[in-house]
Amino acid sequence: MFLPPFPDSLLDADLNSTGQLLFSRPDGDLLSRRDVNAPWRQACDGDGDGDGDEKTGWDAVCPGLRLYDLRHLHRTWLDEDHINETGQAARLGHKRTHHKRPPLNRLAAAQYPLLAALQSRWHAACSA
Repeated sequence: MFLPPFPDSLLDADLNSTGQLLFSRPDGDLLSRRDVNAPWRQACDGDGDGDGDEKTGWDAVCPGLRLYDLRHLHRTWLDEDHINETGQAARLGHKRTHHKRPPLNRLAAAQYPLLAALQSRWHAACSA
């Protein structure tokens, strides 16, 4: 998996302190798709009444945002950062049916500009 440098410092202590899975359910089992999607859906949907969700105590982070819009936002960032189609397809998990899969060295090379762009966005967000 290709990750930009900033998660290293955030995750290093967790990886070194336990011998368990870093991303797991509270009972230690592997995450399911629902376990991953549910918090994002809550952030997008909230409970809709404007006074905070009963379970979490907060409303949608951005009312009207759909979960799928987050993928579109990420694609927009990739476009803004001039990431080529090969890098975008690999990052978003798209299957490229009209072209053969590029060799692994080209896929890896396509990730470096992407990682640099994500790192730059992280620094900009932290200094904002």
